[in-house]
Amino acid sequence: FAGWFLTNEDEHNYSPFLIPHSSDQNVIELQRWETKILVTTKVYGDSISRSYKIRCEPGWVLGLQLLNPIENRSSEEIVIHDSLFTRDDPEVFVVKRDLTVFPLTSRGHGVILEYASGTNALGGTVIVLNAVRAPLQIIPNRIIKGPVPTLSVIRSTIRNNVFGVQASYYNRYLDELGNHFLRKANETMKFLNCDISHNQQEAVFVHSPNWDLHKSNLSEVTIMFNKTSITNNGRGIFQFSRDMRSSNNLFHYVFQDNTIETNKAGGFDVALPYVWQYNENFTHSVYMDNNTWSNNRKFGISIDGHFAQVNITYNVFKDNSCKTGLLALKGMEKKLLIAYNKFMSNNGKYIVEFNSDSQSEIIGNVPAVFIYNELRDNQFAVRGRSGVLQVDRDPTSTVGFKGIQKVRVNRNLFSNNNLDYQLLAGIKTAKMNNYLNVRENWWGTNIEREIRKHIFDFNDWNNHAIATYLPYLLEDDFQASYSASVVPNATLDMDNLGGILYEDLTLNNRGRPYIVQSDITVMPNVTLTIFPGITLEFAPNIGILVLGRLIAKGYAGSEIVMRPVSGTSANYKESSIRREKREMEKLYGQDTIRLCKTRGCETDEEYRSNEGFFEYFNGTTLQWIPMCDSRFTERNAQVVCRELGFDPMNAFFDFGDRIDFHSNSLTRIWTWPEPLQCKGTENKYEDCPIRLNGQQYGHRHKCEWNSKFVFIHCDRNVDRPKYWGGIRFADAEFEQHLYNHRIHDIHTHTTLQTYESTLEYVKIYGAGILHNEKSSAVQSIIRSPKIQYVEIKDSAFHGIDLISPSNTMNLLHNKVQDNLGVGVNILNLSGEGREAEESSFSPLKDLHIPYNLFSLIDICDTHKEIVVEERVLLYYKYDNHPVNCIKIFRSSYNIKPLALRLLQFDLFNSTATKYSIPDFLQMYDGDVYNISSEVIDTVTMTSGNERKFFRTTKPSLSVKLFANGASNEHGFIAEVVTLPISAIGFNRDVQHNISSSVINNNGQSALLYMGAGEVNPIVTIEKNQFRNNCRKLYGNFTTCRSAIEVDVQNTQTVFFR
Repeated sequence: FAGWFLTNEDEHNYSPFLIPHSSDQNVIELQRWETKILVTTKVYGDSISRSYKIRCEPGWVLGLQLLNPIENRSSEEIVIHDSLFTRDDPEVFVVKRDLTVFPLTSRGHGVILEYASGTNALGGTVIVLNAVRAPLQIIPNRIIKGPVPTLSVIRSTIRNNVFGVQASYYNRYLDELGNHFLRKANETMKFLNCDISHNQQEAVFVHSPNWDLHKSNLSEVTIMFNKTSITNNGRGIFQFSRDMRSSNNLFHYVFQDNTIETNKAGGFDVALPYVWQYNENFTHSVYMDNNTWSNNRKFGISIDGHFAQVNITYNVFKDNSCKTGLLALKGMEKKLLIAYNKFMSNNGKYIVEFNSDSQSEIIGNVPAVFIYNELRDNQFAVRGRSGVLQVDRDPTSTVGFKGIQKVRVNRNLFSNNNLDYQLLAGIKTAKMNNYLNVRENWWGTNIEREIRKHIFDFNDWNNHAIATYLPYLLEDDFQASYSASVVPNATLDMDNLGGILYEDLTLNNRGRPYIVQSDITVMPNVTLTIFPGITLEFAPNIGILVLGRLIAKGYAGSEIVMRPVSGTSANYKESSIRREKREMEKLYGQDTIRLCKTRGCETDEEYRSNEGFFEYFNGTTLQWIPMCDSRFTERNAQVVCRELGFDPMNAFFDFGDRIDFHSNSLTRIWTWPEPLQCKGTENKYEDCPIRLNGQQYGHRHKCEWNSKFVFIHCDRNVDRPKYWGGIRFADAEFEQHLYNHRIHDIHTHTTLQTYESTLEYVKIYGAGILHNEKSSAVQSIIRSPKIQYVEIKDSAFHGIDLISPSNTMNLLHNKVQDNLGVGVNILNLSGEGREAEESSFSPLKDLHIPYNLFSLIDICDTHKEIVVEERVLLYYKYDNHPVNCIKIFRSSYNIKPLALRLLQFDLFNSTATKYSIPDFLQMYDGDVYNISSEVIDTVTMTSGNERKFFRTTKPSLSVKLFANGASNEHGFIAEVVTLPISAIGFNRDVQHNISSSVINNNGQSALLYMGAGEVNPIVTIEKNQFRNNCRKLYGNFTTCRSAIEVDVQNTQTVFFR
């Protein structure tokens, strides 16, 4: 607009006041109802500063309107003091920042405008001043604002359109190209007594089309529906935000007294974007009260994304057929009140699921309750051509927990639900005594034994929480009395082994296999003894967790055998291996993804290539597009293999050059597909959601001819066993108890002795999948079991996996063959005993550990606050979704300060894209929830400070992780210690001996040995056989760098002979 205000004699009324060139006048007087226009001009070179006093008559106030905001690239600054004098400590408005306060009126009859040009002021800012009559009552210390901009739609019909309602919201007012976007500090849409029906797609579509790395003041958007009917639409309510990871908009959804029924798909699917500024009251909110949701198809209510207040009360959900489940709470933990709802006769894999994976960094204890709800007659049935079709799947549940947020589930009524379990307590668990409060519910029966069967928790899978369901209601009534709080421990069923062992148990040879149907957890100070000749058969996903001691000693000719349950060893075929054509393929008569080795790329349906560079078919431009997404992950590769009809279990991917491309190869590609982030369970690649952290306005994802392209290899063989979980040795708590050898034993009057487990003459077949994630056949964390004469075969992951063993390890006379991962993987994390400012070693790079490590602290573990006596290990392994996580470490008795040192560090380096927020690890001196806590330092892949020793001055240390989705080889491991350091990770006499073993035919390396510490063990590798390990794939691609890889520092001796 600046060009409209010309200094023209004929249009004297519109003559602008030019800043800073009207330097002889620093007082601007306005008469009654007078309008003046201020316009800034270009300034190059030396900075110019001006201060203007703007006045009108007493009894009048100034109205200020900003017509042209300051150009983003301009160096000029304008600050408005809402006062006659700056010394009055007035309210201050920074024009670049506080754009949404305009238009505003002053509190008194004058303001002060301060201008500084900087060295490159582009000018063109336009501010309009008016003198207007003051309100009769001026409220002290408050800006007189107009009403919130509101669109009210009352008693209206919105029918037979493509979209019923579409709204777009933006992050900024002005972009680099000069485009202006309409934003308000507050805006509202109200729909009252309306009919939104028979629209082809979404009834309501809320869209944030651009992602801008730009911190601006937050806007609040309220979308309200009251007494409105939303029926027979293609989809329900959907919010799609490209600014998911960095937004300047807060959303408030209010649904009250509405009817939502017979829609073809969707429901209420919102992903609330992450904002840079929020608190417990100033945040997103979703309020649903007294709505009826019925007879919808492919239905689902999903509230994903950032921290929010969610109230869902007095709703009825009836006769809905769900796409997966009915109500899901995802993303960052949320403040929840879900009460007095009725869930009746719905069909889905779950009815309610709490699946949070991130934590709020400003709120410690987030209240969340699920109370006084009725859940009746719900079921899960897949309709096939001949009725109900049974499929291979995860357990279904009425109420399910996954992830990290605990919700109190009390005084609910469960009855006649035909799902596998009433409650699935899948809270992330890596230590003992992790409880979930589900007391005082009616579970459909008052027989405790029957209730126990319908709750899936730590007793079934020991990565779940312990569900405390006692006492329970004795009748189907909210006001019913409840049962006793204590019941005796269940007796062990030797024909159906599983559960927690509180007492020593000996398994004798009874002439037939023992069947293990649920996880066996050997508690601390308990011993499980297995005699020679015994066979144990494990159900899929089930394993043994040894927190006490396991003695499994066979002898030659009478070995102990552990294997999958008989009858399932050769019939594992994914239900989705049969390839389905997509709608687009039916239309064009060809595939829409392929693996390509050459420029021509044969696509023979009879013999489809199972390896090659990944390409995607754009059905609009009819072009094959190569993929170079640097955040492509194993989960994506699994979906690609599944869709092409191959085995997804052992999908391999890497990045490499395409020698068939030259500088003009990709010039004719018109549009590039956006990167996707798959969960790994989708049947088709197009079903994966778009990754919402990589596409910025004006900067599209694209590949250059010399980019690193995605290469995928899929196995043709799909006849695999139903893998069981393997054996894990770990501690019961996060604390490593490295001081145990100093504790006095009152019985022997010597130091306390610890006794390790023993595996001798044991055959372990078909292990490697534990709780639906890859896990090694034998895994030891901190512990040092004796492993000799053990045969490990056909594992879906590594054979033997030792993570930071604290004592001498002798791996002798073992056979590790035909496993899909590494034969023997040893990661030594001894750390440092000195308190030097810089580590004496470089942190390790690649990460070769499974996802869930019992007794190590995942930074996204459900426990936010952890007490440290001497030393704990903290880690994170990347997955295909973004996370924000926080941990607060406190020293015992709040006395000693703490420190953190990185042992392994390889966050995803996103600086190559330069249009994204880099992944970072941030340390605070004190409690992060205290705003006075100072940041010690921030570590990124380019900060160069990963060897630093990060100390606190207070007895608490907070660690914050910001990470986007990426390949699982990325992550970090750190030690957190109390100061002064009183324990090192091991003693100096420790030796690691891998000898006289056969390690053949493993899919990755035969031996991978890595160590990070001030002093590392003596390593002996001798008299072993390593043959046919790793796989040679197309071109220069292989599944490992070398058959034997040793990465050690500060190691006295390595014997290899």
